[in-house]
Amino acid sequence: MIMKMSFPPTMERLLDSTFNIDTSDGLSLLVHHWKPQKQATGVVLLIHGHGEHGGRYDRLANTLNRHSIELYVPDLRGHGSSGGRRGDFPRYMEFMNDISTMISVISNRHPGIPLFLYGHSMGGNLALNYTLRHSTPAAGVIITSPLLRLVNEPPRWKRTIARLMMRIWPSLPMKSGISSAGLSRDPAIVAAYDADKLVHAKVTPRFLEVTDAGRWAIENAGNLKLPLLLMHGDADRITSHSASREFAERTGENCTLRIWKGLFHELHNEPEKDEVVSTIIDWITKA
Repeated sequence: MIMKMSFPPTMERLLDSTFNIDTSDGLSLLVHHWKPQKQATGVVLLIHGHGEHGGRYDRLANTLNRHSIELYVPDLRGHGSSGGRRGDFPRYMEFMNDISTMISVISNRHPGIPLFLYGHSMGGNLALNYTLRHSTPAAGVIITSPLLRLVNEPPRWKRTIARLMMRIWPSLPMKSGISSAGLSRDPAIVAAYDADKLVHAKVTPRFLEVTDAGRWAIENAGNLKLPLLLMHGDADRITSHSASREFAERTGENCTLRIWKGLFHELHNEPEKDEVVSTIIDWITKA
């Protein structure tokens, strides 16, 4: 049984620290790091969504810290304060290489402490693909609202044009077209997102590699070897909760699926965030 925990907002803490790591192709990635006051019993590496950055996870970090869970959230390449053109990446596999680097750095910092890979939205796409394609020392994987399919898939003619542009101008900057109103039912979260100067709405034709990888993950879900907590809101306007169901159905006993009725895209920023995060903490504790 999952215990419902209360997380008073007055106990929020500031960001503990940041540091930089270098990628295999020479970019510098900023890593946000929150350390609990007590010895950590678990460590989480969180891969954030498209257009955002690691600094948006301070409230989640505060709650995890109070339960002796340490959190690292790197700004992905092309995001936040990390290197790279906004919203662009050379190839999808560069994200995979970056995650390998992150896991190596964090594992070396915490020998003997269970490491959990956590991916949200596009980060969920990346984390699932990494887990399916690579051997990892992670004790388990937590995925929320993964970009396996979009709720509003572009018509075939748009995808055809995008694939053509990926060949002739793969770094062409475009608007993502994602509305911030679909992130959370909490208007304060949406307002803060809109005012955040490190948030961007840029995308390039190369983003097709991400959506292709989402379909690949569903098709290969049966190869999952690690315990997985997969959660999605059934009112998500951005990424498809039906795709998460399909992924879970293909994984077998390794996956714990939780569909949250009425919740939007950012489960950890919804009014029900206390119950959402307590579910994550309970799963980590029992993993």
